[in-house]
Amino acid sequence: MASRRDEIREADVLGALEEARYPLSVRELASQLEAHGEERHSLKKMLRRLVQSGRVAEVQGGRYFPAHWVPRKVTTATG
Repeated sequence: MASRRDEIREADVLGALEEARYPLSVRELASQLEAHGEERHSLKKMLRRLVQSGRVAEVQGGRYFPAHWVPRKVTTATG
């Protein structure tokens, strides 16, 4: 858990997502990071940037997880 601070850092967000055993919603992530008010708004913006950069992935329903959890494209041999 993060302690009270002036702003949320990317490292805090990525660390919380790594520690989770499943994709987190913004609400769950904000709770983990103890983010309230303006910090929660900043968290949403940061998540958008992290998704755009490819470091975080979003699944349907607005849940987020580290992008490396997604398996790389698997090629299969056809008979």
